[in-house]
Amino acid sequence: MKPSCIHRIKKAAQHGLTMVELLVALVLVSLITLAALAMYNASSSTYRSTDANQELQDNARFIFETFSQAIRQAGLQDSAQYAAFEAQVPRQAVFPPSHAWDTARFGTQPALFGYNDAKIASVGSVTDFGTDDSGGHNNSDVFGVRFFGSSRLTDASTADRSVIDCRGNGVAYPLVVGDIGLSLFQVATGTSGEPELQCINQGRVAYPIVRGVESLQIVYAVDTNVGATTDPSPNRWLNAKEVSAGAFWPKVRAVRLGMVLSAAAGSATGAPNAAALYPLGEEFSKVSGAVPSTNGITFVPPNDNRLRRAFTFNIAIRNNVEQ
Repeated sequence: MKPSCIHRIKKAAQHGLTMVELLVALVLVSLITLAALAMYNASSSTYRSTDANQELQDNARFIFETFSQAIRQAGLQDSAQYAAFEAQVPRQAVFPPSHAWDTARFGTQPALFGYNDAKIASVGSVTDFGTDDSGGHNNSDVFGVRFFGSSRLTDASTADRSVIDCRGNGVAYPLVVGDIGLSLFQVATGTSGEPELQCINQGRVAYPIVRGVESLQIVYAVDTNVGATTDPSPNRWLNAKEVSAGAFWPKVRAVRLGMVLSAAAGSATGAPNAAALYPLGEEFSKVSGAVPSTNGITFVPPNDNRLRRAFTFNIAIRNNVEQ
């Protein structure tokens, strides 16, 4: 074979892709890349939504446990089991020995109380527990309980941690009225700019419990029957303002807690859901006069692509809060 022929064969074998072939290859690679990105985005969005939904469930469960513990302790008093303790550390000069739930021990604040559409103007004040219609975050309510703590038999000032407040701190047996246990809850904007559920104990400092609580609504199952009755069962749902107006706090038998929780921005998948949420349950928005004050019964979420859910719990009162 002539050298010139060999040169022509090698030259033909070295030819690259044509422009059409290159464009087709680029299109195919782009389609594969776009498909992979779409699958990744869908998977990532589903993961974020699932993770956010689990976070909301965990937050709701934690809030329920915190409120349940606080409500179970509402009105907790000293009893005969403290007789030996009081014999060792006499305090009859401070508290009468009747073991009564009286003004001398608690002042004028009831063992269980709340305020409708409220905020606490001065957290550090020992007398400011809240005010009705003071403009709570998204019409949220304030809720509080008071209770006796428990001390070591050998040290009246040291809690034995059998009774704790909303922060998990042990509460000692009260030597003066100011020592009486307090668990006070409100919704306020935290340092991060997000709404949060806050706990205020007898130290009068607000501590964040759960971030993303956008609405906290509370109504009370009340026995409004007056005079002697053999049926102490509740017969009405009332908000805190109505309970106060009727002086029914000692007649509260159960608490209905409703809330709207939100996850982080971007946690919602697809189009944002702008449908109204019902913290206390949808039926409360339908029954005329069930809760005369409609503030907070519905919550219309903003269009910010956050996952939100409403949760509702009923919690019975354990202790007798009659005064």
